[in-house]
Amino acid sequence: MTEPEHSSRTAESPQAPADYRARLYESYVRTHTGGPSERSLPTLEHDIVRHVPDGPGTRVLDVGCGAGELVDLLVRSGRREVKGIDVSAEQVALARSRGLSGIEQADLIDYLGRTRESFDAIVAVDVLEHFDKPEVLTVLEAIATGLRPGGRLVARVPNAEGPFGARTRYADFTHGTAFTHRSVRQVLLATGFSAVEVYPTEPVAHGLPSLGRWVLWKVIALLVRLYLLVETGVFGEHVLTQNLVAVAYREGQPERSRSASAGQRFLGGGRPGAGTQ
Repeated sequence: MTEPEHSSRTAESPQAPADYRARLYESYVRTHTGGPSERSLPTLEHDIVRHVPDGPGTRVLDVGCGAGELVDLLVRSGRREVKGIDVSAEQVALARSRGLSGIEQADLIDYLGRTRESFDAIVAVDVLEHFDKPEVLTVLEAIATGLRPGGRLVARVPNAEGPFGARTRYADFTHGTAFTHRSVRQVLLATGFSAVEVYPTEPVAHGLPSLGRWVLWKVIALLVRLYLLVETGVFGEHVLTQNLVAVAYREGQPERSRSASAGQRFLGGGRPGAGTQ
């Protein structure tokens, strides 16, 4: 198990491509991310891959794919039609050097404008936080247009509601915002998505040490929830991890099964902020 990820993925502003972010992305690998790491794979498998459909002919796009760890993981898990885009030439070169195909250097707004209704799933891991608030709405609208009817977005973002949410929010100078389970639902429902599900990114037990961390996390999380119960009178509604995962479906989709993953979820219907456990 690894600790919550610092973002290693990049995205370019749809309004100001020559801004300070573009300058930092030119040397993003050298100055910030380094090379790909196997340490993140159990976390990606638990947080992301389980939410990505894997039926025959399913087409998946990873926006801000970084060095291609998730693209590689999705292909190895049986999803054959997986593409990745990233605005950083360094990141794209690193991904291609690993022998990955289907990786392209591209701005996500431009790319999705050329590939409308082409994908069954679009994955945005550690991407949306690279934009300022007005840009987030533009990016989400573009992602919605890139999805086929019935398609889903799987996004991981910094969680400002967690006790250490600022750690991820400010881990990268190119980050522009963070979210809570209520605000991420709000922006998704306003940009062409429906049936939003939100998941915490809890520790993943994949060995004895990580199992011990998982148990300790459950104890600590319970104590924090009790504190919040005393302050707010609400128990179980809060997402406490440093990141959160949102799964949202494009509006107008036909009836189909939703994400059936186990774990804590906060659904998109009903009272704002209402949650289930």
